[in-house]
Amino acid sequence: MERIKESEKYLLELNLGGTAIGNSINASKIYIENVYEELRNITKIKELKPMNNLMSGTSSNTDFCYISSAVNILCLDMSKIATDLRFMSSGPRGGIGEISFIEMQQGSSIMPGKVNPIICETMNQIYFQVDGRNTTIYHAAESSHLELGIMLPAIADSLITMLKIVESGLRLFADRGIRKIVANKKRCFELLGKSTAYSTLLTPVLGYDTISKIVKEALLTGKTLKQIILEKKLMTEAKLEKLLILK
Repeated sequence: MERIKESEKYLLELNLGGTAIGNSINASKIYIENVYEELRNITKIKELKPMNNLMSGTSSNTDFCYISSAVNILCLDMSKIATDLRFMSSGPRGGIGEISFIEMQQGSSIMPGKVNPIICETMNQIYFQVDGRNTTIYHAAESSHLELGIMLPAIADSLITMLKIVESGLRLFADRGIRKIVANKKRCFELLGKSTAYSTLLTPVLGYDTISKIVKEALLTGKTLKQIILEKKLMTEAKLEKLLILK
């Protein structure tokens, strides 16, 4: 979001008044000032102002690239989060199953009870759309000829469409995705208990070699680290639980 806020300044500086190629030929200063004043009144945006270099603003459309890039990066992050959540919700029995989403629709016509993470999948697809439009904006900005940004229509259409998609998509992802997540506590503790990852916490207490042997035994026998440690009386249950902060 900070990138988007930072890119906002590029929307507030216009090349309006530069006329054909940015040299303001046939446009008086009074006329230009009056147009900006009227535009500020219409939009209620008092920060609108002319660019310092109107010729550069007329020939180059890279300011729009800053904006589209910031939005694209935001959607990339959201898509990555959506993919992580899909992975965490996989199951309910054959996958991770640490979290669940509310049922937004019938998941399958042949598998009763199947719940698909459609809001997360929607966020993924929004990113794909945004990334494509960001690429369009880059190519259109590069294809401007000499002093004229002739590809601005493609840039404007792609950017406006992108922003509309993102606005509605992020709201949907937040309201019907993120805020509707339910943590499956029992499943989380079950997986944590079976995991060998917390062996790292035990290494300073029992030593690397000892923990390595315990991990190998756990993988071979299907027992948990906790079971083996207690069986071998290497540590009391109270001390072990306190060390692992488990309940």
